[in-house]
Amino acid sequence: MATHTAPVTVEEFLRFPEVEGRKRELIDGEIVEKPMALHAHDLVKNNIAEALVVFTQRQRGWIVCVETEFRLDDLNDVFPDVAVVDRAAYYAADRSSRYPHAPYVAIEVVSSEKASELERKIGVYFRAGTRAVIVAYPELKEILVRRPDGSGSMFSEGQTFRDELLPGLAVDAGEFFAGLS
Repeated sequence: MATHTAPVTVEEFLRFPEVEGRKRELIDGEIVEKPMALHAHDLVKNNIAEALVVFTQRQRGWIVCVETEFRLDDLNDVFPDVAVVDRAAYYAADRSSRYPHAPYVAIEVVSSEKASELERKIGVYFRAGTRAVIVAYPELKEILVRRPDGSGSMFSEGQTFRDELLPGLAVDAGEFFAGLS
């Protein structure tokens, strides 16, 4: 006989003890544990964050968040590697809790997660209102922009990364992978 476990709510999830050396997210009421990122993952994440910070210094309506916890709804609490959020909403949010809105753009750097886990998380972002998910593939040195309607764009080294959701951002996609061999 199959065992049915009820989904865990964010409130219940936040009461679970932290596990040293593991990152946990709540996806559709299920606790998903991941090992801490390796140096290559962090290098790409930091390169992307740096390019976005330079961009947001010119386009003052945005804030770049790195490893910020987003409470998307009662069953989803996630940590995108990098996110772009509306500056006014960010500063208006209650500072004593998790950020209660979906990121405008979420960025995920692929490392140890399975494709099915990543797809599920992308779906959660889109259901919560995220306008685009940017997926960085360090081994391939490629950037994929995904949209809620299923469309997407791929960028490789030597191509200029641009997206209409972030007007004025123009970066050689290879810069996101600087420092990788």
